Amino acid sequence: MAKRGEWELPEHPEITAAVLALAAGGEVSDRDVDRWFPKAAQKWARIHWTPTAVARRAAAFLVRAPEDRVLDVGSGGGKFCLVGALTTRGRFLGVEAVAELAKAASAVATKYRIAGARFRCGDATERAAWAGLNGVYLYNPFTAESGTAGIDLALLRLREAPSGLRAVTFCGIGAQMPAEYALVNEERTQAGPLAYWEKR
Repeated sequence: MAKRGEWELPEHPEITAAVLALAAGGEVSDRDVDRWFPKAAQKWARIHWTPTAVARRAAAFLVRAPEDRVLDVGSGGGKFCLVGALTTRGRFLGVEAVAELAKAASAVATKYRIAGARFRCGDATERAAWAGLNGVYLYNPFTAESGTAGIDLALLRLREAPSGLRAVTFCGIGAQMPAEYALVNEERTQAGPLAYWEKR
């Protein structure tokens, strides 16, 4: 159980500076971005959160036009969506099963007026979350504890999506991408493989 105050947003002048720098196209370290979040959320950062540089590249691929809609399946603390909203003109929705993480992500977006990112607690494989999407981001979102049901539903949603949908997978999704998706590019990062896809 988190201690009192561990879910409160930290107060550092450097945080606002980092938000503004990222929005202006500057380079911001993972350490500086991770400091945006409550201490209780930061314990997930090193293993489960997308590196800032990876988030920027993935978001740039997924957002082709202003107001393009991107879903982050299992958004954790919301780092990918927040970075994407600051560095593109897309609209990002993060859906996360852990309520405290979804609340923390929403609090960061509200505090720093990151209007292009919103979050909710729930099941990211529900059909409603995929409506009207232009892109989807999947950072190995399914755990061994969740079994194959989540993966199977995500694959179904990917197959149901319209042609032209773009997807980015980081460190895989626990299964092969559906055959309808063409691999556009692939790169190796220090944190794992990053793959860019488009539905034919």
